Amino acid sequence: MLGGMQDHHKDALIKLRVKLIEEMVLDDLMEHLVQNKVLTPSMREKVRCNQGSFQQKIALLDLLPMRGPRAFSIFCTALRDTGQEHLAEQLEEKTHKIKPEETIFPLSVEERGGRNHWRESCEMYIDDGDGLGSVSPTSVDFYLSHHKQAYKMTTRPRGVCLILSNVSFTAPELGYRHGGEVDLSVLRLLFHQLNFTVRERSNLTAQKMKDELDLFSKLPDHSQLDSCIVAILSHGVDGAVYGCDGKPVQLQDVFTKLDNAHCPQLQNKPKMFLIQACRGDEPDRGVDQRDGREQTGSPGCEQSDAGRENSRVRLPTQSDMICAYACLKGKR
Repeated sequence: MLGGMQDHHKDALIKLRVKLIEEMVLDDLMEHLVQNKVLTPSMREKVRCNQGSFQQKIALLDLLPMRGPRAFSIFCTALRDTGQEHLAEQLEEKTHKIKPEETIFPLSVEERGGRNHWRESCEMYIDDGDGLGSVSPTSVDFYLSHHKQAYKMTTRPRGVCLILSNVSFTAPELGYRHGGEVDLSVLRLLFHQLNFTVRERSNLTAQKMKDELDLFSKLPDHSQLDSCIVAILSHGVDGAVYGCDGKPVQLQDVFTKLDNAHCPQLQNKPKMFLIQACRGDEPDRGVDQRDGREQTGSPGCEQSDAGRENSRVRLPTQSDMICAYACLKGKR
């Protein structure tokens, strides 16, 4: 079961969280959740490994929002089937009081009272570390009703892919990355097959990694192509990856090099980051969008000075970006 539950269901769980922790009985409830594939057996055991029922309930409630759009309704049914109808009824009552927001993509956000309504970045887990579930193929009806809302991906090549792969390190505390060459060859083949031009560099120091990212952000090809990909394979900690000299490169610096301010030729185009590494509030004031790009309706765009002549579209500094990590935050 992939993805997360709907926002109004998440909100209902949050609003009733204290009561659920106080009154919920887990034993039979978790068996129902496993039987209906909301939890896997390994997830059930991870919940049970927490010390005491209090911590187990917290672990379950933290896990539920990541177990797919059907998890909430199955959880309510499981509560009823285990004699906890009052909790199910209160959860469903909470959802009736919360009006789910309609989201239509691409989304243009208007300026209201001078306040910036940027979308905040978020992180979603598609599993709990026990492997992916099944993915259904796209139906014809879904494609016909959504294809106009998708990013344009018609150029050949679709974009340029940069792969930075470090397997051998001079820093004694960072060991050789066995299997790193296999990851590199698989990604190279994958992106060639997806019609990307692939540039790859191996065993770079932190400074040389930054230099390569600078060169990549300045490629003139970006203005003629529809997307880009950056894949970094190395040792790392939360928020940074290591060069072969053991010095860190902050991931925020990587994202910044390709954002709307520093790489305007990629504005309103999808920018994908793949981070194969271990992972140990300043407001976004935005930048002006360049003229000439048709896809001004990408998520997060803001129209400033609406109704005036020569009005410009206002973009968040970082938008149209997705980053996939190889492991959960704080994990190796």
